[in-house]
Amino acid sequence: LTYSLPDFRVVMPYRPTEFTQVNPGINRVMVARAMRLLDAQPGERIADMFCGIGNFTLPIARSGATVLGISVTLCSNLSVAFDLINEIRCHPRCDNLRIMVGGAGFDVDDQLWKKMGADGWARSSEEAIQLASTWGAQP
Repeated sequence: LTYSLPDFRVVMPYRPTEFTQVNPGINRVMVARAMRLLDAQPGERIADMFCGIGNFTLPIARSGATVLGISVTLCSNLSVAFDLINEIRCHPRCDNLRIMVGGAGFDVDDQLWKKMGADGWARSSEEAIQLASTWGAQP
């Protein structure tokens, strides 16, 4: 299964268990409108809260802005998160996208985030804010 956002040159695979907007046409209009209102510019730093599989994250990254995608991962979704991170890393022009992971699955192995290809991990929302703040200070 895939969904596409042709205006942003995004084709994203997804699994039946992952959330996507149910109406692709409305989703394209929604993302285009949000991107127009956001008016993301190269060099800006933008956080996409509850980013899921990247419906807004990837178009924002295509704008040239540095994007921090934040979502929640359950233990049962670790393999899906791993696949998603790998898919995102394969997208051209998404090298300005930062991925932070967290949740119970990462508490058992403090190196799991590296193995999954994420840029960092946090045990709590406070740690996530602290880490994201350090990323915002970096060029």
